[in-house]
Amino acid sequence: MRHLVFCLAVSLAPLPAQALEVALPSGKVAALYETILDQDAGIGRFRFTMDALQTDPEALTSGPERVRDLTFLCETTALPALRALDPERGAEMAAVVISVAARQTTFGDTTPDVAQFFEAFVIEGDHCIWDEF
Repeated sequence: MRHLVFCLAVSLAPLPAQALEVALPSGKVAALYETILDQDAGIGRFRFTMDALQTDPEALTSGPERVRDLTFLCETTALPALRALDPERGAEMAAVVISVAARQTTFGDTTPDVAQFFEAFVIEGDHCIWDEF
């Protein structure tokens, strides 16, 4: 399986080595720290941290608020990044998974001590449609 893993500073231009911070509709702030593109599966994974989860692991438990914030991350960060990276490869991505965690974790590792939330989205044009699975 072919995977492309890279850290992304969303403008995709060289930037200082710091995470991109995004203010969310809820007032919380998320910081992008990793992007993983699985070309074979057609899935782009955008991984964020949120300081609010360190002090309040329940900060994103409200279903409607969580979906609104993660949809916002998908439409304002993931979709533009995919298209800027490479319009053809970005167009090949059928889905985006947005994850938010209290701290950075290694993809695929089990970390039960870290509060984490994720949602999957289907890409339809310029919109991310929540894929309740």
